[in-house]
Amino acid sequence: MGVTSIAENGVTCAGPNNFVVGFSEWLLEVSTNTAITYTQPITLHHGVAIENGLGPQTVTVSYAGTLPVQWHLYGGDWVGPDLGDPLPPTFTVTDWKDLWLISDPTPAGAPSGAHTLAFTVTTEMTPTSRWIADNLWLGPWTPPPPAPCGALANLQVSGANAAPGEALQLTATASPITATTPYSYTWRSAGQPTAMHPYRYYTDTVTYTWPDAGVYTVTVAVENCGGVRTAVQTVRVGEEEKKIFVPFAKKE
Repeated sequence: MGVTSIAENGVTCAGPNNFVVGFSEWLLEVSTNTAITYTQPITLHHGVAIENGLGPQTVTVSYAGTLPVQWHLYGGDWVGPDLGDPLPPTFTVTDWKDLWLISDPTPAGAPSGAHTLAFTVTTEMTPTSRWIADNLWLGPWTPPPPAPCGALANLQVSGANAAPGEALQLTATASPITATTPYSYTWRSAGQPTAMHPYRYYTDTVTYTWPDAGVYTVTVAVENCGGVRTAVQTVRVGEEEKKIFVPFAKKE
């Protein structure tokens, strides 16, 4: 029973985590989140891949968890299990095989809260085994409080000189790096298109081209959950920065 929200149907999942473990030879995958409510079966989807033409290979599957239920292993495909005869613990995989673990109904008296199921596949290849821990939650779910937002404190911009018609890349750097991500950057300059870049991190870039010599101003704003920081950069196109020299007279 897959869910898209842990708040849906009263709660049911703290995992499994979607990740892959493996090297170039073979790997073990876990694919979906799982909803668990009392008196209903639990369904977990995994998969074993034999890569680089190294199949067929004999594999052995084992699993053990903290929930007091019996588990049964089935084949099938990506969409769902084949609920015919359960798979034996040892079988052959040529390239890819979907594996579905299905439990008996969860006892009404099973302890609520977090549970773990360790799923291990062993082969004659190197490395000889791979394992994944499916993290499960049984019973009413109380969402944890949201993490506090880390606000941005500073924004700096680099890139200041160009020739007429030359593309100039400007880079914005936000800090501190501990501020909560993601960030959204907005770049503005007269005569240039406004550039809006959502879902970025500590740095962002924009490229502008000015056809005529002159002094131009570029404004960039970065926003995260803690608010907005703004920086202004002066760009000189085809002009050197003018320096003022004050004569120095030595007193006799």
